[in-house]
Amino acid sequence: RFPIFSADKELIGVGSLNTDITERKQMEAALRASEQEMRLLAATDPLTGARNRRSFFEIGNRELARSNRYNRPLSLLMIDIDHFKIFNDTYGHAAGDLVLKNFAVECIRTLREQDTLGRLGGEEFGVVLPEITLDTALGIAERLRQNLMNLETVADGQILKFTVSIGVGQCKPSATSIDLALGLADNALYRAKEQGRNKVLS
Repeated sequence: RFPIFSADKELIGVGSLNTDITERKQMEAALRASEQEMRLLAATDPLTGARNRRSFFEIGNRELARSNRYNRPLSLLMIDIDHFKIFNDTYGHAAGDLVLKNFAVECIRTLREQDTLGRLGGEEFGVVLPEITLDTALGIAERLRQNLMNLETVADGQILKFTVSIGVGQCKPSATSIDLALGLADNALYRAKEQGRNKVLS
């Protein structure tokens, strides 16, 4: 807004200029959405849609800090697809990739929204379970094992089925990183595979 004066320098009115910023606001919103999408892509495994290893550990340690602050439980799963190499060797890598994708979709469908699935390497995945005790985590892992065992993947007209081995660990209140609990879950996973696979152990 600005004053308007006559030739005699008398104030005769007030003028105003209006600028339509709709387009600029739309561009800013689109940029924010694009930045958010880029951050998500940088934190996501491109094949399965699970969190990548770096993002998984960031979320896990953030949940651990929250768990310690409020004295709440936090559990972790380590999951390995049994004999995954057979899918690649027998049916090809495309079939193996499809198995991994379907595995991740079923995990995300079975788990809660606040749980985090991460691909830690190859056919090995981790899950962060906030507010979950060891006993409850064992029940979740067993439900996951059964759902995945019943899952069917169709590749080149063939129905592929697989099983998983799952290790479960719980973070201790004194823990400063999730590595220890993940190590416990990894040891349990190793024992599950030693004992014939398709098992849940803690």
